[in-house]
Amino acid sequence: MWKNRVRTVRAFTLVELLVAVGVVALLIALLLPAVQQAREAARRAGCLNNLKQIGLALHGYHDAHSVFPAGVFMETPFDSEGWGWASHLLPYLEQRPLYDSCNVNVALGIIDLANQTFITTSLNVFACPSSSFVGPFDPGFNGTRFSDRSFPAVGSYIGSAGWFEAMRLGPRGPESRGVGNGVFFRNSLVGLRDVTDGSSLTIAVGERDRRIADSTWAGPFPVVGQVCTKQAWKFHTCDSPYFMVLGRSGRPLPDPSHWGDPNEYTPNAARSGADGFSSAHDDICNFLFVDGSVRSVRKTIGQATFDALTSRNANDLAGAD
Repeated sequence: MWKNRVRTVRAFTLVELLVAVGVVALLIALLLPAVQQAREAARRAGCLNNLKQIGLALHGYHDAHSVFPAGVFMETPFDSEGWGWASHLLPYLEQRPLYDSCNVNVALGIIDLANQTFITTSLNVFACPSSSFVGPFDPGFNGTRFSDRSFPAVGSYIGSAGWFEAMRLGPRGPESRGVGNGVFFRNSLVGLRDVTDGSSLTIAVGERDRRIADSTWAGPFPVVGQVCTKQAWKFHTCDSPYFMVLGRSGRPLPDPSHWGDPNEYTPNAARSGADGFSSAHDDICNFLFVDGSVRSVRKTIGQATFDALTSRNANDLAGAD
């Protein structure tokens, strides 16, 4: 007759359990940074691809019009709103229906209620995956908003105005067309023929980080005549609303629209303002060059070198650091 046998199972001791938990925690600590780096690499690749698509659209527009779109299209020199360069690219980015929905003939232009759907539509091609797009457009620490209108959709990419973007003075006073030595400025009509520094050595479009200041693809929106850095940013400064769609690498000319201490203008500088280039990537900022190539510029780039890359006709050739 078989006797019942009781099989005893030995359990983990407390020390063994703690060792097992420690090993698992160590593996997670080792793997987590690698996973985060892989995710950021994927987001950075997505950002570069967005810029490549924008580059193809810019050249499609240039093929059709022999010039690149105006940095900001406006009718009078004293307008504080207008249509941004990116809004003209929509037909070349498979966004023809959205482009056709825009009504440029209404009295208030971009801020007219008839264009609210147009300006508030978010487009992935204008959004860097590394940047946060939670929340509406933020005009900054000193900005306000129209109670009956929505702010435009947030974007990540701004056109290069070169070292400066300023009002042009003609024989009868201010003219609606601005002046700048970059590819984009007010009512600019820059073509490949005007990029004498070389299309592969001239920046067309770069990034703007939401942690510093917001930008949009639609166009400048009158926010008390200025756009400002964020409340949480360590450096408070305000600039012309044109820099909602433009960026510059310096301010050599007197600019009464600038409020605050002088900014630093290299990408991701510690004192970046609402008019500069910046990114959510730790050590680099991505740029689209006029020839359609996309490259990453390190934040350690020198100011003189960066100035040379943003100007189109200063005869100051330089390579990216």
